[in-house]
Amino acid sequence: LSKAVNTEFSRRQQQSSSKLGDGRPANLPFLKKSKSNKQDGNDDIWQLVHLLECEGSRASSSAKSIIAANTKPGKWKRRWILYSLLASAAGAISYYTIRNSRICGSDNLEKLIQN
Repeated sequence: LSKAVNTEFSRRQQQSSSKLGDGRPANLPFLKKSKSNKQDGNDDIWQLVHLLECEGSRASSSAKSIIAANTKPGKWKRRWILYSLLASAAGAISYYTIRNSRICGSDNLEKLIQN
């Protein structure tokens, strides 16, 4: 999430002198002032709210894409070395068993079991 926020708002942080956490409020988007009419003041507020909503949704979508890209891999991908070693060991044991059994004409397996 922090990567998304840093990526999304890096231009704004470079432009503003206020850093987050220094006790000063962050710079808000600049709005052109119009006449001192009360209706125009409300329009400015709604314009500011819309700008902040757009930036928030953009940051949210960036965070979601970063989180989706960095999800934890599945069980098979995480443990592929263990599974390949177990499969190799099972193959080697099967090969030894077949080579030393009566199927291949050897009695080494029976001698091993009797001892």
